[in-house]
Amino acid sequence: MYVTGTYYFAPTNGFALHLTSAPGATPRVAFTAVTGRTYTIQGGEELNKLTPLNFRLAPFGTNTVPVSFYQATNTAKVEVEIPLDAGIPPAQFYQLMVE
Repeated sequence: MYVTGTYYFAPTNGFALHLTSAPGATPRVAFTAVTGRTYTIQGGEELNKLTPLNFRLAPFGTNTVPVSFYQATNTAKVEVEIPLDAGIPPAQFYQLMVE
């Protein structure tokens, strides 16, 4: 059984958000998505004041349209890029939400 990202037989293989971009670059994060689950990302300058963020799914490019959620159609690693708004510093904290 797979519950919120943790296999009971592999407890170290848990639900996690991994930062994959270099410091100073456009933020990119990766996570394992599970079929049928919906994922959103929140971010902010303070941990207790996070807001929903739009993101782009890999492969990244200028034609990739930002989305507010991702509905997983299979279980796989997903990498997303969080576009920066001009004049606004990147979030210091990110949180992955799953439904």
